[in-house]
Amino acid sequence: MKRTSNKPLLYSLTSLVVLSSSVAYAETRVTAPTLEGGFTGSIGAIYLSPSSDDQNYAGTYADVENTTTTEVIAENIVEVNPGYDFGVQASLGYLFEDTANGLEFFYRVINTSDSDNVSSDANTIVFIPQFDDEVLSASSDLSYELNAVDLMFNQFMDIGDAVQMRFSLGASYLNLEKDQTSYYVGFEGGLEEELLALDYASDSQFSGFGPRFSTDARYEFGPGFGLLGGASLAYYIGDMDVRDTFIAEAIVNPGLKQNTEKDTQNYNDDLNNHAVTNLRANIGIDYVYFFDDEEGYTFGIELGYLVDYYADATQKLNYISDNAHEARNIERAEAIYTDSDSNSITFSGPYLNIKSVF
Repeated sequence: MKRTSNKPLLYSLTSLVVLSSSVAYAETRVTAPTLEGGFTGSIGAIYLSPSSDDQNYAGTYADVENTTTTEVIAENIVEVNPGYDFGVQASLGYLFEDTANGLEFFYRVINTSDSDNVSSDANTIVFIPQFDDEVLSASSDLSYELNAVDLMFNQFMDIGDAVQMRFSLGASYLNLEKDQTSYYVGFEGGLEEELLALDYASDSQFSGFGPRFSTDARYEFGPGFGLLGGASLAYYIGDMDVRDTFIAEAIVNPGLKQNTEKDTQNYNDDLNNHAVTNLRANIGIDYVYFFDDEEGYTFGIELGYLVDYYADATQKLNYISDNAHEARNIERAEAIYTDSDSNSITFSGPYLNIKSVF
């Protein structure tokens, strides 16, 4: 693609591409640029941390006696607090010759995995939040998998000599899965010679399609350097599948780990036509370099910070126990499913993109 104008290079944030274009002289402040046809592409690394209100797996409380011997209980919910994990985002697009329009395919994927554990001691007692059953120890593994695909039609606009905006409308696909497995060890019936281990696995997966609208802009503040910002909104309709499994194992002789009983219960809930709303935003800085040849290839690098929020994107089943529990006793997978709650999740962190026009 040839660069036939000395006008500064302007392009948008979320497109993740460099626009090498011939722009007609603007007599008015807002104009539609005349772009040369050609392909655009980008690939980048994202370093994100997930955050949700539904990441707890245990609770703790401490018994404190005051001068009147009244028992005071201070409870605390224990969560898995995820760290940062690497993911990938990439795009491939096409600019229609002698127009201000383009078409772009965008893909983002990230897998995260984290764990946490807590144990009872002389001052702290650990319990299972679903049933309030006291345990000796609790641990949990939490993972998320995000796959997002967009196919967008783009309209570019120049504002003055330093700002270019892009308005985009298209279709989007989302597959988002949360998998959390928690493991508890406690006494059965208060007898120390018989331990009971409970394995609680919960999997929530949403898959759906919907429309997306986005707008973004780039402000060129120096030769090749630009400030970027953008926002995007999508609305998905799809299926939410929830699968929970309780596996209880009695261990009569903990030293020899002799299992004498195993009890398994499965619960599931499938929600059709479930709605998820997605909000994206990012801000960054970039540098663009023009290769001095007749084809006018361009190369750019972009560094920024993004937030990717999904409302009602995971589902959690709620339970009650079907009999009264005793101290330090885990129920033998005897749970009664009552209802479910939707929860939101946010992925946020820095990103780095390499992008080009060819």
